[in-house]
Amino acid sequence: MRIDYIKPFAEAASYILHEYIGGEVLSDDISLQSRLPAISGVVSTVSLSGYVEGYFVLYMSEDTAIKMIKLMSDTEFDGFNKFSVSIIQELINLIVGIAVTKLALKGYDVNMSTPVIMSGNDLTILTIRHEALEIKVNTIIGNFNILVSVESEKE
Repeated sequence: MRIDYIKPFAEAASYILHEYIGGEVLSDDISLQSRLPAISGVVSTVSLSGYVEGYFVLYMSEDTAIKMIKLMSDTEFDGFNKFSVSIIQELINLIVGIAVTKLALKGYDVNMSTPVIMSGNDLTILTIRHEALEIKVNTIIGNFNILVSVESEKE
């Protein structure tokens, strides 16, 4: 994994979270995971293909997801439904869309899949790529966790 492939995702996440939440967005815990952790809460993931291939995962507690949905939709939350799922999809689309645009400006053609949203406890993401950079992001509404695993098969 090259940092110039990962950095756009971290920057985009920080930017989008700051735009909606306001206040500080701190990414003070970054680690390389050789094995993906079991994750709980609300999980959204996007696959990447093209020059850079891999995945981007954003997960948060249900409480943090509810707060984020309220901020992004400017409505009261009345339970998880199609609308609230579409808000979480939009969050990950914004982040990955900005990151993919940044990569395109550097000459890397990258495509993103439609986001997949899951919710539960002790979810395991199975993937061929075992190594991922995990970024823990702290905000005033709660913590967000990002997993990024991208590399180029072209190099």
